[in-house]
Amino acid sequence: MFSTLTLFGVLTVTFAVTNVRGECPSDTGILRLYKELGCKPVKSDAEKCATAFSCPSQIQTASKTCSVKGKTYKSGEKIPASKGSCVAECRCTEAWPNMDRSSIVCAHIDCPEFLGEPIMDGCVRQYSLDECCSVGVKCPALEEAKSQNKTTAGNTPASTSVVAKSSGFMCNVSGVQYPEGAVFYPDTPACTHCICTKDYTGSNTGPYCREISCDIELHYGSDLQEGCTPVYFGDDGCCPIQFRCPSIEDTVLKSAKESGKKIEGKEGQCTFGNLTLSIGDKLSPAEYEECVDCTCEIPPYVTSFTSSGSCVILPVGYSGSTVKVGKPKWHASIEDTVLKSAKESEKKIEGKEGQCTFGNLTLSIGDKLSPAEYEECVDCTCEIPPYVSCTKLPNC
Repeated sequence: MFSTLTLFGVLTVTFAVTNVRGECPSDTGILRLYKELGCKPVKSDAEKCATAFSCPSQIQTASKTCSVKGKTYKSGEKIPASKGSCVAECRCTEAWPNMDRSSIVCAHIDCPEFLGEPIMDGCVRQYSLDECCSVGVKCPALEEAKSQNKTTAGNTPASTSVVAKSSGFMCNVSGVQYPEGAVFYPDTPACTHCICTKDYTGSNTGPYCREISCDIELHYGSDLQEGCTPVYFGDDGCCPIQFRCPSIEDTVLKSAKESGKKIEGKEGQCTFGNLTLSIGDKLSPAEYEECVDCTCEIPPYVTSFTSSGSCVILPVGYSGSTVKVGKPKWHASIEDTVLKSAKESEKKIEGKEGQCTFGNLTLSIGDKLSPAEYEECVDCTCEIPPYVSCTKLPNC
C-alpha cells in the first residue's frame, strides 16, 4: 500500500557507481534515508563508493518511549526538529489502547503565503534559512511610488508583513535572476536551498545555503516501523513523496542478469516485508501504481522512484509541503486539456525552455491544466518549466 504523507535533507553519503569523473554521485533518494537513519556504509574492495549499508532497526516495540537518530525520548517529551523546518513541535506519544508501540506526533506550520495570502505586484517575499515562513516583503514598486509622492491605497502588502527597502541586488543562478531575499533551489549541490543575499558569489555552498532536511523519522516514523520503503519523485528526488508498504500480493521479479555488485550474506540483500531481494531484483508493480519502479540497488532498503516514459506524474503541494490528494498522484490522461492564460505572462523565455510538458500537452507559462474529474480542488499551472506546478486550493 501507499500511505498519504505530508512532505518535508542532508550530508554526503556514498553510492555504488561512480560518475564520469570517478566521483560518487550526489546525495539524493535512498542515500538520504541512510544518512538520516545513521546507517553505516559497507564497501567492497573494487568499489570507491558504498555498495550497501547496515542500518539500525526501525521496529519500536516500547509503548512509552520513542527513538529518533539513536536517542530515546520518553512519552510526552519534546523531540527537536531541524532548524528552519515547517514543524512547530514534535512529541513522543504513548501507545493508544490495543496498540503495541508509541508514536511521534508533530504540529505543522501553515504559512500565510501557502494559504493564498495576497502580495502586491512587484513585491518579493523575504526568507531566512532559520524560518519556515517568509519574514517580510520588499517592494521596489511601492518605494518608487512613495518617492514620486504617489499613493497605493488599497493595494499595499498584508499588514502582517515587514516592508523593507529593496537594494535591487539580484543573484544569477544558472542564468536565472533571483531578487534579494528570495529562496532558490540550485541544481548543485543536490537537495540544497539558498537565500539570495548580497554575499552571494555564484557558489551554492556559502552561509546563505543549507541542505534540505527531510526529518524522515519525525514525519514517516510509522511507515518505517511498518517496513515500508520511501518513494521518490524521479531517481534524483530529495525527500519522499509517498511510501510503498508490504502487501501479501507482492512478489519478487528476479533479475535476468547477474549483478556486478557482489556482497556476501544479508548485507548484500534488500528486505521488503517477508521478501528478500538480491541486487538487481525488482518488486512486482502494485496494481494501483504502475508508475513506481522498486529495485534492490543499495541494500538494505528497496530503491523506489516514479518512473519516466509513459508515466507522467506530478506531486501535489499544499501548506508548504507535499501531500497526496484524491488519487496517489496527478496522472496524465487523454481527457486533459490546456486552459490558456487570459493575459500574457511577464516571464518570457523563448523556445521549449519556456514551456511545460504534461503527457502530450504543451503549456506556456501561466497556462493551466483542466481540473481532473476526481480532484477539482487541485490547481496545476505552468509556472517554472519544464514541470507543471500542482497545489491544493485552500478552503476547497
